[in-house]
Amino acid sequence: MGTLCDYTPGPMQTATTWTSATPYLATRYAKTRGRDRIDLCSHQARYEFLMNDLRAQIRMVWPDIALEDVRIEPIIDENGVFKIAGHWRPIQFKRYRRKGSDDGGRRLAGAFRIVFPVAVHAPVALGHSAHFGLGLFAPIESS
Repeated sequence: MGTLCDYTPGPMQTATTWTSATPYLATRYAKTRGRDRIDLCSHQARYEFLMNDLRAQIRMVWPDIALEDVRIEPIIDENGVFKIAGHWRPIQFKRYRRKGSDDGGRRLAGAFRIVFPVAVHAPVALGHSAHFGLGLFAPIESS
């Protein structure tokens, strides 16, 4: 009937460049006290925290790809606010469930463009709640 390579519609393509289709949620909390704390008021500190968390996720999913060859860029507007598809902010997405222990709404969220050194096969879903549709990346250039 065919192989997986024969079936690559839309977001199921193979590509080197991927962009956020839904917000990427950090897998851990940003520390506001102690030795490794970050300043949540600083845009740059939030970008760095989220990009480091995203690098850790990429390292776990694709251990054979060298992280120094992977380029991660925040997708932001002129005010430094994350934007998805040019007009949505991560806060406009439902990032939590109606469950007392769900904390997705309290986690830092952002939008990113990831450029891999080699083509990566879809789907690319990373971060907290990726199994619920968050952290989904869409291909930009097909191979």
